[in-house]
Amino acid sequence: MELLEENGGGLFYIRLAEGVQSSLRFKVEGMTMVIEAVFTPEEFRGRRLAAKLMDEAVKHAEKHGYRVLPKCSYAEYYFKKHPEKRRVCLEP
Repeated sequence: MELLEENGGGLFYIRLAEGVQSSLRFKVEGMTMVIEAVFTPEEFRGRRLAAKLMDEAVKHAEKHGYRVLPKCSYAEYYFKKHPEKRRVCLEP
């Protein structure tokens, strides 16, 4: 898993094949990490790739003292499915 960060935002991604990746896009506003989109190509779904990206995003938020605001449907689903991770979550 790799992280690209730039001025106020970033991207976690997992390389799946040449030019293909599963990704999580976020931005940081003050002390809030806004999860904007989580995407896995259809042919790679069902392998927990999106969950792994969210796990990494939660670790990143905890490390930096951010609260997480899920703005995409998968991020919202993840926090409903993983109540133990809600400690960093702000309501969408």
